[in-house]
Amino acid sequence: MVSDDIEQSRELLSAKPQIVDRLGAHEKSSISKFTVFTGIGLYSATSELTVDGSTYFGYGRSQSAIEAASKAFGEAIERAIAFRFMNGDRSIAFESCAAGVSGGQVFVTHPSSDMKLPPRGLNSSNGWAVQFTREASIKNSVIESLERTILQTTFLSVGWDGFRLQERFEVGGRVFSVWLTIDPAFGYYGGLIECTLLGYAGKTYGYFVHPEGVKFKLANHLHSVFEAFEPALFIDQNPTFRPNSQDLIALRQYEHATCGPPSIRFEPRELRGSGTYRVATIILSLAEFFGLSTQLFASWAYGGNSVPLLAAKVSGGDVEPYIRSRLDSYGLADRWNVEVQIV
Repeated sequence: MVSDDIEQSRELLSAKPQIVDRLGAHEKSSISKFTVFTGIGLYSATSELTVDGSTYFGYGRSQSAIEAASKAFGEAIERAIAFRFMNGDRSIAFESCAAGVSGGQVFVTHPSSDMKLPPRGLNSSNGWAVQFTREASIKNSVIESLERTILQTTFLSVGWDGFRLQERFEVGGRVFSVWLTIDPAFGYYGGLIECTLLGYAGKTYGYFVHPEGVKFKLANHLHSVFEAFEPALFIDQNPTFRPNSQDLIALRQYEHATCGPPSIRFEPRELRGSGTYRVATIILSLAEFFGLSTQLFASWAYGGNSVPLLAAKVSGGDVEPYIRSRLDSYGLADRWNVEVQIV
């Protein structure tokens, strides 16, 4: 969750008790201050929202402690609401529209009646975003789904040969490696930041997209540095932790962090694709559901030529044809069951 409005962030935090109560949940949070990456004080906050025995983690960072805490709580809400909706709950009012990216610009076209949702076996919080405005929630959900689509299709076409190492640095014994896709798609490069763990053999990751034609500066993607760093720090400090058993992606990411991903090799293939990225989006009005005085929206971008997360081995009669149909846009349909190491 991203917000530059401290007052709205403050209002969201003040409403935390009624939100938690509305969800029938329990919440605990923490916040720390770091200077290691920026040279200036940056707050990093965590929120753990437990609903019906499942815990959803949210992370946030900002030079403002209030904004960092608000972002973390918003992301935890996002993940709890995402699984609630994807599992069939329709108690929150919603609408749908078509959206996408062309030439590096996000567009929203018309209301959509397309409610053909991905199979539940592919449920994850990828492509979801919670924001204080409807427009921002749609844009962020579209960009997040685009981010993972570019990274996954690049990896499935040529593996690590599709990425170039941008820079590498070490902080406190952890090695950070910053990668960009060699070729752009839809006006963006895919970006990936690896972080090694201190007590385990694997890595955790942060993700971003970088606009084509713009000089790369790591300072513009510090949120992704922390996206890689925070789970590595958490896992190192909590050796008994295990992810939400309903989140197959989180389980596989945990395995990649603690054991390392499997080594996969395959023949390189030219990546096919169109110039326009298209998705369907669903927008939920959270303010009404939670009884808030400030606006709050959740959006989910899915379908079209977006590619769902492929980190977990999934099965089910409807899963294979759905993934194949998404990958077919890129000439990769036969690689539908390849586990993507970098997700």
